[in-house]
Amino acid sequence: MSLTFGMWRKPDRPILTRFSSSFAVGWDVTSLWPPIGSASLLARRLASASQDLAVERNISADLSKLADALDEAGTTESWLSNGPDIGALVRKAMEHAESFKKQWVDPAPLSEGSLAEVRTLLRATVRQVRELAERAAQMSDQGRIDQVTERASSFGVTLIRVSYYNIAPLGDGLSSQIRKIGRRLHLLETVQIYADGGQSMQAIVNAVTESAAELGAISIG
Repeated sequence: MSLTFGMWRKPDRPILTRFSSSFAVGWDVTSLWPPIGSASLLARRLASASQDLAVERNISADLSKLADALDEAGTTESWLSNGPDIGALVRKAMEHAESFKKQWVDPAPLSEGSLAEVRTLLRATVRQVRELAERAAQMSDQGRIDQVTERASSFGVTLIRVSYYNIAPLGDGLSSQIRKIGRRLHLLETVQIYADGGQSMQAIVNAVTESAAELGAISIG
């Protein structure tokens, strides 16, 4: 999905399209798994986007700093003893991302066309999660719990991605609501299955069912 920001858009040239797609994918790195697996790729995309953005707004320096921080977090080798160091790099990248987002992304409204895309995407995702919830128990009984968590995780990523756009026109508090549900769904793929008489699998089914119910109760304008 390519979203455009109304106040920064020139005819035939959605300046922030590449940035917005990359930013949304990598923004919620604290809840995605692996946490910094795509940071280096995101950094390269942001560095490339900064060339276009520098023409439109004086934000290239801030964007380059964010790209550098993400690249450092994503390319640092992991050792048994440097976990705290990597954690510090991730926090540094998150601080740069949060600062950039607040200054340059949050104030920019989505175009009407992009809001319509988001509305359609959210409604489709709500339907897909509901359908998954209806089949989750049967899939679990058939030994297909991995498929349940895989699909739930993909729907969660979609919700997380959308939640970081400026979608206030679609409903007050919508971003925080779908982000919370998205994180829960996305992290189901990391849940360990134990030989516990099916309790851990049932917990996954319950999480999907609860998420579907919560999404169904949300009004999407």
